[in-house]
Amino acid sequence: MTRADAQEAYWKHSARASDAARQLAFAGFGIIWVFKSGKELPQVPAALYAPAIKFGLALAADLLQYAYASAAWAIFHRYKERRVREEEEFRAPVALNAPTVIFFWAKLIVLGGGYWELLAWLLQRS
Repeated sequence: MTRADAQEAYWKHSARASDAARQLAFAGFGIIWVFKSGKELPQVPAALYAPAIKFGLALAADLLQYAYASAAWAIFHRYKERRVREEEEFRAPVALNAPTVIFFWAKLIVLGGGYWELLAWLLQRS
């Protein structure tokens, strides 16, 4: 395995984790919606506000992860485009991806917290 192989595996698996997290966040909203009450003005139980906020934060972190990465790599590419010959090899600074990785893990942690709270609420009801 080369470093490029390891990088490709990382990209593949983090992209799949991001896709799954996004779907789980929307599913979490759906589960919460099932437990709404009231016919004219549906209300979600107050105990489900915190999980709903966490699902929203997970989606926000998902957006920030990709928005930052897109901007950072576009700027880095433009910078190198002006200073490096086409065939010349170079390395990207480690710090370039740090915010992307932070948003990625924050998304998964916050999503897990939302499901933990939702599960605890469901178990209390059973």
